[in-house]
Amino acid sequence: ILASVQETLSVFPQWNTTTFHAVHIRRGDKVFGNTAEAKYKDTELYWKYVEKLAGTPITDPVFIAADSLSSVYEMMSARPHVTVWYINETRYSEMRKGNFTHSHFFKWEWDDRIYWYKMFLSELTMMRCAKTFVGTGSSNVWQLVMALRGGLEGETLDKRRRDVKIV
Repeated sequence: ILASVQETLSVFPQWNTTTFHAVHIRRGDKVFGNTAEAKYKDTELYWKYVEKLAGTPITDPVFIAADSLSSVYEMMSARPHVTVWYINETRYSEMRKGNFTHSHFFKWEWDDRIYWYKMFLSELTMMRCAKTFVGTGSSNVWQLVMALRGGLEGETLDKRRRDVKIV
């Protein structure tokens, strides 16, 4: 799996030696599902937090991990002058059409699930290594990334900030 992650990340120029920022957008079942857990967060709010951490104008690339490609495209069109990185493999892109939910995931064949995990671990690695990280604190992914970052800078768009304890 680690070799797969390294191969996936090799498409990003000097990802492990370049300063970049990361954003995680989860809208699938969190916002649009039958048991929505959170309110929709506008693209502009994500950019506001990135600019708060990175400064303006943003000069470093921004990596975006999202469960929906439409979220990535919204981010890109809102700041066309910013270099945006995201995992753009055809198979992964097809899996993220519409609003991804867990019910979609569990209908997939096992090989598709393994592939999804590899892509997710690639995104997780990028978010962990970024100079700054923005997401929603109510997301388990945000919690995991912040724990893996070991005290590196990150912000949540939620009104309440959740402390992440490193054990």
